[in-house]
Amino acid sequence: MRISFAIALCTLATPLFAQENGGEGPIYTPPGPVHTPQAHFPVTPVPPITIIPPLTSIASGEPRLTAQEANEASTQEIVDAISRSVGFCNSLRQDAYKVDCLAYAYWEVAQDLPRTGDYAAVRSTLEDAAAQIRRIAESNRAADLPRAKARRTGSAPKTTSRALTPVAPGRLPQARAAAEAVIREAQTTLIRSTGNSDRRRAQFEKISTAMESGTILLRAI
Repeated sequence: MRISFAIALCTLATPLFAQENGGEGPIYTPPGPVHTPQAHFPVTPVPPITIIPPLTSIASGEPRLTAQEANEASTQEIVDAISRSVGFCNSLRQDAYKVDCLAYAYWEVAQDLPRTGDYAAVRSTLEDAAAQIRRIAESNRAADLPRAKARRTGSAPKTTSRALTPVAPGRLPQARAAAEAVIREAQTTLIRSTGNSDRRRAQFEKISTAMESGTILLRAI
């Protein structure tokens, strides 16, 4: 029997640990109060009642954003999507899963960006960063923790489409540093991709700045 786990998001839902075997089995709710993250966390998840519908539409397999030229409205959608996805990761109970969750967040946003036009460079940059950070998590995996999907319940439910790889506590510092380096490289790549276009540079700088939320998340681990 294959067991899969769900990582609960403490500020938004009651923890769920589901056993699946052709469907979801019994759900166990741990006793005791739900832990609330410390107020110093720099990335604050948006309460479910006010969450903007996510940019991504992964289930359809088709990009939702179709703009061929970089513009204010489309860039703001991307910035908001990055903020929401990283905020989701910040709400995880266990730091061990946050590195790979960040990889998932960048990948998730990238899936809804066009493969052609100005934003194709943003898509490829986010996908590359996601792949590198995921490899970092894999190479520093915790042997005593399971791969698990992250889940949020409530009015805006969300579950990662793949299981996240936990990083061993003793390896978190090196994994964090490596992931931060990937983000810096991605930001540089993104700005360089604008070439001589002031229009693209103005928009891509905003996306690059939004990626800083990933760095803040890592430093809070």
